[in-house]
Amino acid sequence: MKLLKLKMFVMLLFLSAITFSQNLIQPQEITSEKLSQIMKSAYYDVIDVKESYISIKDGVKTFFDIDKNKRFISFSGSFSLNENFSKEQKLALLNEINTQVLLIKAYHKESNNSINYIYHFWTEGGFTDTSLVKAYKIYKSALTRTLEIDKQKIIK
Repeated sequence: MKLLKLKMFVMLLFLSAITFSQNLIQPQEITSEKLSQIMKSAYYDVIDVKESYISIKDGVKTFFDIDKNKRFISFSGSFSLNENFSKEQKLALLNEINTQVLLIKAYHKESNNSINYIYHFWTEGGFTDTSLVKAYKIYKSALTRTLEIDKQKIIK
């Protein structure tokens, strides 16, 4: 009887390990369809799927660009800037953001008067669905932090 219980326990343990394990996604497996599937499974609204990127809408529009060598996936997005502020004020804000929020890089694009953000999620060695979703959540919290830094409301 004890042997039967032990066998059932080991079988249950084995099945739960298989059920709850994460699959390691290798860089060569990265496709926009795979990214779309991962983000949809995490209940994000995927609004565009192209060969080299996807975009999602989660309050703000974010692009997931696949590096041509599949070394990383770039998360990027932008916010419009208020025209009532000088270029010097905008650059001062960018310097403050880039100093305080080290996870992302922020830069100013004068042609459309916006602040743009980029973060590289490295895929060399593989990643899991969970690690991608968590990295996106951290990226999103970094964007929120940049809005908190902007006391003058330069960012629209």
